[in-house]
This record gives sequence, C-alpha cells and structure tokens, in this order.
Amino acid sequence: MSVEDVEGLATLMTLKMATANIPFGGSHGGIEVNPMELSLRELEALTKRFARELAAAGFFSPAIDVLGPDVATSGREMAWMMDVY
Repeated sequence: MSVEDVEGLATLMTLKMATANIPFGGSHGGIEVNPMELSLRELEALTKRFARELAAAGFFSPAIDVLGPDVATSGREMAWMMDVY
C-alpha cells in the first residue's frame, strides 16, 4: 500500500463520516506487517505499541479521533488499543 492509497482511504473516510453527520473521521494509518506471521502475543504487543506511539504524537484520544477496525482488524485489536488509552 502506498502513501497515495492511504491518502485516498482517508479522503473516503472523511466523506463517509460527513455523510453520516459524524464529527470525526479522515485519518487513516496502519502498520505494514502480515498478521498471519505473528503470534497472538506479538500481534497484541505491536498493536499496543502502535497505539502508544499515536497517543504520544497527539493523534489518539476520544476528543481527536475515533478509531475503528479496518482490513485485518476487529474488535479485538480495538480493545487492545483501548487498553493503552
């Protein structure tokens, strides 16, 4: 996935949230990794580290962005991120 792909997905998310009258959306990000190559413990550690880095950079809080599952993620990963916040 390229930077242009991520920018396109962020634009689509902005439009989707605006259409639904939800005052969040527009960001998109991820980690380039094959989750099938990681153990559950490694995947959890990677997800939590990603959340910590987002929070440290000021991109992760209920007042700034509402994170949601996307490709290859589920409520499990969202719960791990919530644990960090």
